[in-house]
Amino acid sequence: MKFDDLIKKLNPMGKRSFNKVTTSDSDRMELDEASGSAFSPSSIHLKLIDSSDSEHEDAQHGENNHLRGRSSATTHDFVVPCSDFDRKVYNSPTQDIPEQAIVPHPSSLSIISMLGFGEDNDDPNKDLNLGRPNHTPDHTHQHEEQHHHPEAELLGPISYHGGRRGPRRRLNLGGIRLCLILAMIIFVITIMLTVTAVFILDSHELHNGTEKENTTKIDDSPKPFLQQILYNDNEPILDVNDLDKQKQDSHVNESAIMNLLPEETTISPRRMSHLALTKFSISPEIIRESYQNALNTFEMSNEPLSINFSEPVQHALVMELAYHNIVKRLNLSNEQAEEGEILLINATLPSDLCPNFLTTKPLLCNKTERYRSLNGGCNNFHDPDWGSVGQAYRRLLFPKYDDGKRNTYRISAAKTKGVGKSNLPSARFVSHMIHIDEYRADTEVSSMTPLWAQFVAHDIMYTAKFPRETGKGCCKANGNNPGCFPIPVPANDAFYSDKMNITCLDFHRAAPYGTSCRFGPREQLNKQTSFIDASHIYGVTPEISASLRVKDPQKLGQMMLDDLDGIYLLPSTNETSKCISDRDDMSSSESCFRSGDDRVNDLMSVTAMITIWVRHHNRVAETLSGLNKHWDDEKVFQETRRLVIAQIQHITYNEFLPVLLRTELLKSGHLALSSSYSNSSYFKGFDVNLNPQISNEFTAAFKFYVSMMQGLMKKMSPHRNDEDFLQFHKMVRNPSVLKKDGELDRLLMGASSHPVTKVDAFISGQITNHMYQHPNSNYGTDLAALIIQEGRDQGIPPYIEVAKKCGLLIDVQKFSDLHEIWASSSLNAAIAVYESVQDVDLFTGLLSERPEAGSKVGPTLGCIIVDQFSRLRKGDMFWYEGDIRPHHFTPEQLTVIRKTKLSKIICQNSDKIRQLQGHILLLPNDRGNPVVRCAEISKMKLNAWKEHQQTNNSDHQSSHSEEEEEVWSSSYEEPDEENYQ
Repeated sequence: MKFDDLIKKLNPMGKRSFNKVTTSDSDRMELDEASGSAFSPSSIHLKLIDSSDSEHEDAQHGENNHLRGRSSATTHDFVVPCSDFDRKVYNSPTQDIPEQAIVPHPSSLSIISMLGFGEDNDDPNKDLNLGRPNHTPDHTHQHEEQHHHPEAELLGPISYHGGRRGPRRRLNLGGIRLCLILAMIIFVITIMLTVTAVFILDSHELHNGTEKENTTKIDDSPKPFLQQILYNDNEPILDVNDLDKQKQDSHVNESAIMNLLPEETTISPRRMSHLALTKFSISPEIIRESYQNALNTFEMSNEPLSINFSEPVQHALVMELAYHNIVKRLNLSNEQAEEGEILLINATLPSDLCPNFLTTKPLLCNKTERYRSLNGGCNNFHDPDWGSVGQAYRRLLFPKYDDGKRNTYRISAAKTKGVGKSNLPSARFVSHMIHIDEYRADTEVSSMTPLWAQFVAHDIMYTAKFPRETGKGCCKANGNNPGCFPIPVPANDAFYSDKMNITCLDFHRAAPYGTSCRFGPREQLNKQTSFIDASHIYGVTPEISASLRVKDPQKLGQMMLDDLDGIYLLPSTNETSKCISDRDDMSSSESCFRSGDDRVNDLMSVTAMITIWVRHHNRVAETLSGLNKHWDDEKVFQETRRLVIAQIQHITYNEFLPVLLRTELLKSGHLALSSSYSNSSYFKGFDVNLNPQISNEFTAAFKFYVSMMQGLMKKMSPHRNDEDFLQFHKMVRNPSVLKKDGELDRLLMGASSHPVTKVDAFISGQITNHMYQHPNSNYGTDLAALIIQEGRDQGIPPYIEVAKKCGLLIDVQKFSDLHEIWASSSLNAAIAVYESVQDVDLFTGLLSERPEAGSKVGPTLGCIIVDQFSRLRKGDMFWYEGDIRPHHFTPEQLTVIRKTKLSKIICQNSDKIRQLQGHILLLPNDRGNPVVRCAEISKMKLNAWKEHQQTNNSDHQSSHSEEEEEVWSSSYEEPDEENYQ
């Protein structure tokens, strides 16, 4: 603010004839009004001369003007901090100046007192005795009343003196000098704190490797609303002022979505100096003592249990106990305990106490590696562990745990209390009351869509579970098992209590993340890689991968398939613990299937889909080995795997996500693939600072597909002249059905032609009452209740908090505030179930939202999906469209990959399917998705993978010279077009 503007504000009645600012007699400085010179001390001591007419002044103040001078002009004294010049206007000389406008910050007083800046001899008007009233140098006015604050004299008074002629404005330079000194001190301290914060955070990254988010990158681009971990509950991540003005309807603001996924930041730069002041330092002695006490406590508490804890799980439990001891010693609040990983300095176990299995050498990456690793490591040279197997799930918000029975801090106890400290409703009660069985068909989407969703889910996430106590489930445990979190069944449950006399549903907690020596609240680990990399097909370790590969020189690069009378199925295994164990309807000679993921037998249709892709792998491997006879087994396998992963990624982003999300949302989240590609079109959006790891919230949100599954699953012959239905629970852990001739085709044909139910809160009773049902039993478990219980176990925040982070439901205080975004049936049911709207579980809240126009899902669910899949594209260095060498595809190869369609993959690798609609995730129709012959669906020719062999290199190294590339005439052969009855 210019000084002249200040004059006008402080003296609105005066004439604009001031042209000088004068200090005391010993120091003078002039500021020409025309020059607009500026300065920025923290406060100013001014002597301003009012040149207004005395008659006008008398009319304004009358005889009560207690600041009148010896002439008709008036004298006004003010001390105004510079920071208040633009905030407050003191229009009247008699107006009381607020205390906050004249009192420097206490820290400023302390600094000044400490440094001895108490006096300024250049200013005779200044009295630094903070306990005495201010005195003017003119003794004739010493009895006149003064408006002041006891601490105002620190920077001296402001006095008006003057007459009608020769008006001058005089400024005390001593006050300005002190202000400048103070400003410089504060500036230096701020710089020092900022540098210290950066150093501390960077040193944490180097020391531990678990907090390697880029905390100092400054980007002028719009910031996202899912980029940071919340600093505290009162400071939202997203600036939602604009969203709040839009009536908070069911549509997410487009500009907010545009900001969805920038660089990953744990703590934004604007908060760093503040965090540096609020961090807590832990002495090594406290850490050692807390850890040793925790180790002793764990060993004693584990004695009565017949559980063999793995090293990582045991380490995680001990670290949690030690962290509780540390939090208690530091007397932190629950909120601070939740944020401990970023608030605690040196919150890392000393290296001599850190277990040996965690003190391995850092992962070394080969920057010239052409193929992605099996375990997901080295996908990012900034942080090679991001997205790899065994890493903790990322979080959108701080975890929300309970105090627990023994703990006094919310560190790891599964959530059972609501905001009002009353018990949360049982997860089964929520499912039974809200997720009822009601059929609402979606006439556009086929059952292949939820099948693909589960197929992708098995690829990118698999939560490790606590080990079970020998011979006991959680409903029979004595309550000491730390892995138990059973689900109570209400006494009035119409199915379990009334019909089955069941009072409890078994549930084991997720295993704690135990591959870190840093203290903090409990985290859960992902047993899969976070990337879309077909890890459920190829496995995540060299041992698993090798066990699935063919060792035959005539079948280079191929994977194992069992030949059952001409039907090629996945290899079998006698390990039946997650398959047909104890099933009385199976013979003792039956076996299960093997794949890269031990959940391959969970659902029959998923088993069929993995079988299709293994067959596809072998077809590609056979073609590539024919094109490049100089390739060895490993080269053929890796090139085939690389291509298969690219095709799965393309189907997911080109076919699957557009079914769920409207076009604008896809574009704003950088998920939309271009409809017209040129040979040079690469995706250049890889962000080394973007963490691709699956978020804990996504693990709950992406299970939305269970609401799309019907209770009866359709099976249909390839010729479409015969169909029947199978109860959903009979498709679970019952893989032997696929061994029947034609059964795989019938399952896939049925899924391609069977409608789904809408994405809403209604879930089939086959899923909520009969999941994992034993053949000789009349009941199973409740999958919806298990998902809700998982959210509470893993500290996933309630629905309202996640919706707020997505820029929605900013001021929700009661259930009626949800009426514009929730379906009325779900809203009424939730009112009857939850005590507070703040208690609604994330899974339930997401399914209760009305879908957005053009989308199949609600706005918050869409927000979480966009966040995660944007990270999986932009945070994957090996993304199939990327241009990063040496693992990029050529433009010609990209053109081939971009022609991939799931319908074609199924056509080419099924047994007898000869007709399908082009877009298999949508139901066939005559308007734009007709059923056509498989030969009419775009073909894939692999000529672009023909590699020229260098003749001058005896070890058969190859080049990628496009000019010398020979084109092999062979391509995929289409199956015979004969009819099968």
